Amino acid sequence: MNYRAFWELTRFEHALMYGLAVLIGVIVSGGELHRVPVISGMLTAIFVEMGTFALNDYFDLEVDRKNKRYDRPLVRGDLKPEIALYIGIITIPLGILFSAFINIYCFIIALFVALLGIYYDVKMKDFGIPGNIYIAFSMAIPFLFGGFITLSITKPLLVLFGMSFVAGFGREVMKGVMDVEGDALRDVKSIARIFGIEKAKKIASISYLTAIALSPIPFFIQGAYERDFLYAFFVIIADLMFIHISWKLIKEEGIEIVRKMRKKSLKAILSGLIGFLLGALV
Repeated sequence: MNYRAFWELTRFEHALMYGLAVLIGVIVSGGELHRVPVISGMLTAIFVEMGTFALNDYFDLEVDRKNKRYDRPLVRGDLKPEIALYIGIITIPLGILFSAFINIYCFIIALFVALLGIYYDVKMKDFGIPGNIYIAFSMAIPFLFGGFITLSITKPLLVLFGMSFVAGFGREVMKGVMDVEGDALRDVKSIARIFGIEKAKKIASISYLTAIALSPIPFFIQGAYERDFLYAFFVIIADLMFIHISWKLIKEEGIEIVRKMRKKSLKAILSGLIGFLLGALV
């Protein structure tokens, strides 16, 4: 097994971030922390993410070839397509199984998100905007999943969900810009293909600015982040990154700037996650 290719196929850095988001959700919910449910919840998010991303590359192989996505191991030929299929078949049921050790609500959520993810990989992606909404939802739901582990959904948790959703939507709109040529093969009705690249870039910018507008709310409401300057420090860093990204998307033309800024957006999200975690713990 080519471990680097395996990491890239499953977007394992995303899987770890999803698992971290579950942990943050558990802490912010303020409920009782029990080791087995928390670990099971993190593993649920990690395995379901790994499987759906692997299947995404399996079904998108021809599109990725058209888009010259050499960051994809299947396009480079580092892994055979059937390996991606086997990984999806193994990891998605495994993730759902781990959710069954928590409670019925987590099991239903995991099953729903996993089935929706498979449908996205096979067909929903072609619909464009609904697919963007699903991906944004899949990035945000780990926070609420953590709350369902402790059966406690707090206001700060709902704000984190909203921030992650709009930031995730912006990243997906940017991906549609990057993949506009290959998406024509499947007639994907992305925002970039329907409204044009420049308008799609503006919509992505608005999504990021919306996330920025939501970010101060946890600092001022009762909960884990009330008057928490450690949370504020890392979130301000993330906000500054998103402001820079939004400015670049609006001011600079073309697709190449989108590729650069989308990579930077992941760093901004990671900075926000660090703020969410440290602010809740300290």
